[in-house]
Amino acid sequence: MNAALSQIAIAHEAVTRAQRNLDPASYARLESEGLDVVLVRFATEPKEPICFHPQIGEALGCELAEANAGRLDSALVNEGGLFCFFHVTDLAKALAVLKRQVQVRSLLPVAHLMHRETSIAWRCYFSPLPGEIGQMVYDETE
Repeated sequence: MNAALSQIAIAHEAVTRAQRNLDPASYARLESEGLDVVLVRFATEPKEPICFHPQIGEALGCELAEANAGRLDSALVNEGGLFCFFHVTDLAKALAVLKRQVQVRSLLPVAHLMHRETSIAWRCYFSPLPGEIGQMVYDETE
């Protein structure tokens, strides 16, 4: 397989893996294993501070692992931003670690932290817009 095709295959696997975090069946499986899903979404418009942190998902995953709270599952970039999905064993600890690490990198103004509350909805743990904190965000249905 040539290098270009290999990169396309890798990119496709990353998208597929990230999208599994939106699937109700995957959520049920993770829940049965005692895992929660946490999403950190960063705004990625040009000149946003996230542009200076190209490996942010991996860095946050390392911080979670060091705290024995979880790990990075996957990341996806699209027109909506950079989406980093984490599978966590201790939700409260993971949210605290992630928020603290996003804060020390001065990224809170462009970050949303959410956790999967149900098979079709996320609860907002942190947002730059205080009115969004604690709110439910429902998956789009086709």
